[in-house]
Amino acid sequence: MPKYKGPRDAARALLARGIRLDIDQPNASEPAGENTAGASVRSGVGPPPGYIPVDGDAELLARMIFSEAAGQAHAPELYEALGWTAVNRIGGKGFKDRKNLHEVIMQKNAFGTTTDLWNKAENPVSLEFGNKAAYEKALRTARRILSGQVKDPTRGATYFYSSLDGTPPKGFFAENTKAGILGRTRDDILFGTEDAPGQFTFMWDQR
Repeated sequence: MPKYKGPRDAARALLARGIRLDIDQPNASEPAGENTAGASVRSGVGPPPGYIPVDGDAELLARMIFSEAAGQAHAPELYEALGWTAVNRIGGKGFKDRKNLHEVIMQKNAFGTTTDLWNKAENPVSLEFGNKAAYEKALRTARRILSGQVKDPTRGATYFYSSLDGTPPKGFFAENTKAGILGRTRDDILFGTEDAPGQFTFMWDQR
């Protein structure tokens, strides 16, 4: 899957246009086990059946979350959503050959594993200031996801992209959305400022 990054440092102020969500709880307004189209998905409590986290998985997941959104650490529910998107791929539709977290995250072009932020997070003690705080939050989030303490706020997503207004990027996302292959599960996780807005859209294979 091609990787799409969001606006680089648009989220320094990290406000969601005044929207506030409880990042420690699932969205109570949405029924568990359904996406926005009403299709049934996994309940999203703890790792998928057959997958047992091993030593290093929390750090690997934290590194992935950090590399994708170090600059958006205060966006409500974003880190939980990013982490769950990777976990949902384990044995999921289109990823049946991916049996563990390492195989999912290290799949070529799947996530930001070649970025400068990914490389920096290899040695977390070297991180400073905002990056240090972002990684620490990513690690806490990863541990809570893998231990079953955080429900899936994406309702089963296995893909995501970021944009200014939710419009799918040209190529993979635009083509598969138009073809009806990918469906949105959530698109209200905002970041940035009023002058430099952005949002993450989470999707799944709805065939």
